[in-house]
Amino acid sequence: GSSDALRDAAADALACGESRCIALVAPDGTTSEIFLEVITPPQRLLVYGATEIGAALIALAHVVGYHTIVADARPAFLVAERFPAADEIVRGWPGDVFARLAPDRCTPVCVLTHDPKLDDPALRAALASPAPYIGLLGSRKTQAAARTRLRAEGMDEASIARIRGPVGLDLRGRRASEIALAILAEIVALRHG
Repeated sequence: GSSDALRDAAADALACGESRCIALVAPDGTTSEIFLEVITPPQRLLVYGATEIGAALIALAHVVGYHTIVADARPAFLVAERFPAADEIVRGWPGDVFARLAPDRCTPVCVLTHDPKLDDPALRAALASPAPYIGLLGSRKTQAAARTRLRAEGMDEASIARIRGPVGLDLRGRRASEIALAILAEIVALRHG
């Protein structure tokens, strides 16, 4: 009946993350218009790599409404003053960080250390998650090398194909803030199909 239709419409609105108006027809034939307001916690963004680009990305993503998380294993880089817009600052090796934070299907991940000893385990951990976006900083040569290392470790092609890199939309920017904007633009574009 109409309660099943309402429940189905609410479930669909929640799954899409979009509020909407729906029309329901009661058994007596009367129609009611109902507004379904979807209120969810802010979507998380996990940035592994306390770099200049990471700081710019955290700042922009915070303004857009993401719950921002920056993580790194290097204490010299992961200084709170560099990330005033971060909602969370997490120090740790990639495996530990990803196990603790458990990125879900709504958590984009950016790997920005530009250091294979951190990037590779961060990529492996991100690829083991259902993260909808996994971006890797670096040139096409850097991207190819990372993919070759993952293949050598036995990673399958379908998983490797989930990595977006060079990360971000091609806005031709060179400054950290411009690269961060390109990354966030790609994340938002993917989020909205």
